Amino acid sequence: MRKSLLPFLLAVPLVGCAAPDPRTRFAVEGVESWWAAGTPQGEAQFISPVVRFRLRNLTTGDSRSVQTQAIFRRVGEEQSWGSDWREVASSSAPIAAGASVPVELRSDGRLNGTGTPESLLAHEQFKDVTATIFLREGSSMFRTSTWTKTTEVAVERRIGPPGAAAASPSPAP
Repeated sequence: MRKSLLPFLLAVPLVGCAAPDPRTRFAVEGVESWWAAGTPQGEAQFISPVVRFRLRNLTTGDSRSVQTQAIFRRVGEEQSWGSDWREVASSSAPIAAGASVPVELRSDGRLNGTGTPESLLAHEQFKDVTATIFLREGSSMFRTSTWTKTTEVAVERRIGPPGAAAASPSPAP
């Protein structure tokens, strides 16, 4: 009789220990995308895809450890072309219940060429890019979730964020 209870007793601590799904605890809202112009180096121009959104805490308590990441891929290609990562909530800067925080992620992958940044977007060999946004919750020591895909967007073929009058070069990360 004792042997038959052992598997049951070993499984009991696992009940209710499933990692929370960040998609049920957070909302990715107001997603915008564009290409950012970097600082020219001589005649060379550099542009990088950017995604910006607000991350809303849907829970009834403060969220103290949340990370977000964007993986940028060229359309038609499977491998990552670039990425960016941010800690958006920590014990010293939690996201309050119902509150949202702005998040901006810029790819470390860049396009370069001569001419204006806009001309790089119009080049015949230009490939459009998508950004896939992932969330993860929990401290590095006690991770309660794995990277979970939340949203995928096509990066708009434009220089500067929506509503910007003129794109000004910004330093590359």
